[in-house]
Amino acid sequence: MEYTNQQARVLFPDSLLVKFLMKGKKKVLAAYIGAVVVNIVCTLLCVILQPHLHDSNLMMIYLLGVTTIALFGEAGPSLLASFLSILFYDFFFVHPYFSFVITDLQYIFTLIVMLTVAETISYLIIRMRSFNDATRKAELHAETESFRNALLMSISHDLRTPLAAIMGSSSNLLHFGDKVDAAMVRDMAENIYDQSERLNKLVNNVLQIIRLEYGSIRIAKQHHQIEDIIGSAFNKLEQLLDNKPVAMKVPQPMPMVPLDGILIEQVLTNLIENAVKFTPKTSPIEITVQHNKKTLTVNVADYGPGIQNHDTARIFDKFYRGQKPETSGSGVGLGLAICKTIIQAHGGTIWAYNREEGGAIFSFTLPMMETV
Repeated sequence: MEYTNQQARVLFPDSLLVKFLMKGKKKVLAAYIGAVVVNIVCTLLCVILQPHLHDSNLMMIYLLGVTTIALFGEAGPSLLASFLSILFYDFFFVHPYFSFVITDLQYIFTLIVMLTVAETISYLIIRMRSFNDATRKAELHAETESFRNALLMSISHDLRTPLAAIMGSSSNLLHFGDKVDAAMVRDMAENIYDQSERLNKLVNNVLQIIRLEYGSIRIAKQHHQIEDIIGSAFNKLEQLLDNKPVAMKVPQPMPMVPLDGILIEQVLTNLIENAVKFTPKTSPIEITVQHNKKTLTVNVADYGPGIQNHDTARIFDKFYRGQKPETSGSGVGLGLAICKTIIQAHGGTIWAYNREEGGAIFSFTLPMMETV
């Protein structure tokens, strides 16, 4: 059943249908008004330039106006702009002036050609816009399908290990819990807890990258001291660090930085955790901060094996997992991708490179002034 705008407003006052109809109606109305305004502007330009241009060049000004309206992609306003351009040109610039009467037959031919050209331009532009829209939709659909398939493949692969460990330990507890000593029971319980925590992190990373990809997470910037955010990330990873040596160098005085504290803490947590996984237990982690009037730069450095040359370009890609030490375990390959998405949403950049004395440095910048 089809509804008019008025019927939809009465039957579905709060529905998306009404909002869509009202939005579409306003857009089309604006395009029609634009067709009239553009022709008035073209007429004023022609009046100003008439002493300096030939009449045929004045027609080009009107054709430019028709092209502008056609860029909106609506056939109705484009058709109106074409007819108005003929009427305005005839009324103001064809003898006798200020009349729609045409005494010279050559002007009839000229106006017909002008109308034909204007309509052809409008038709071609509208077709081009439709084709481009269809192409963009197809590309978006293909990208979404690719993202979904990669996500499903990665999840199906990486969730098996913690699930198998949890099932194995819990099954042993159920069947042999009363037949083994307390130390073994504790080991199995710890394994269940560790693998559950790992599973929880994998799921959280997947959910976060989906929310970031589809814009359901908004950047809520407030002014923070960056050293407070770094300290919070270290506190969050205290158990993982396990007395690992860390160093933080922040220049003083340090100005406040506009950022989303929760999300930037997530970035630092991921980078520090990544450094811990890839370095020996006694190897230090260094965090340094620099800033100028425009940008803040944060560096997370380690003394691990560094980054393989073929990994440098793709290390921040979703689901990409480069060289991993045996002790690092598996992951969905989303930690660094999440960092990249968050930093870019802040208007910054993130990159990684090897340090001369060994190890890797992960750096990101944030604007010192509010940009989003």
